[in-house]
Amino acid sequence: MSLPKKGSRRISVDSNEYRWMAKSDGTQINLTIAPIENGTKIRASFDYDTENIGSNAYYNPFIITPYVTREVILFASKKGYLSNSDKTELNLGNLTKKITLNLTGVRKTKKLIKSIENRMNSEGFNSSSKEQIQSILTETNHLIQHGEWFIGFEDMITNLDEIDFKIETDELILIKEIFQKAKVNWTEKWGWIENMVRRKEH
Repeated sequence: MSLPKKGSRRISVDSNEYRWMAKSDGTQINLTIAPIENGTKIRASFDYDTENIGSNAYYNPFIITPYVTREVILFASKKGYLSNSDKTELNLGNLTKKITLNLTGVRKTKKLIKSIENRMNSEGFNSSSKEQIQSILTETNHLIQHGEWFIGFEDMITNLDEIDFKIETDELILIKEIFQKAKVNWTEKWGWIENMVRRKEH
């Protein structure tokens, strides 16, 4: 049985379509993946913070992204768990130490936020614009802390574009790197980000 559209996201892996959602209980992130057509629902979890285990201050929360979700599906497939399975549900348990992942997207998103904040404070933005920008960045940081950094990143870019915020060339490069880290082809649906670059005056 597939997941409801509300609160879940769609992903395609090896020509199979899935919906997935992630929720945190404060100690770990729980991931649920369900095929849109008939198939086995996958459950897995990851430690909430792999760098501050035992601490109440989660400075490096583990983030579920489309990339992580894809890797979990491929992990289950390569292990043969999805082949000829009669089970309606498969629980892979905690995969923190079982899957090697490259998760630099969070750090790059925080770097982008910092760059925008620095420009907001040093350039001639009026108080209304500063308030709008800061609200967007605050919401992004909130989503990062709740394990939804990529959703926050996507929303941040969309909302900044809506208020006609212009980015620098190095920020555009960083944005493209973030999409790359999340295994998202930015040219398909996000090609317009290149129009956000502030043009140099001659």
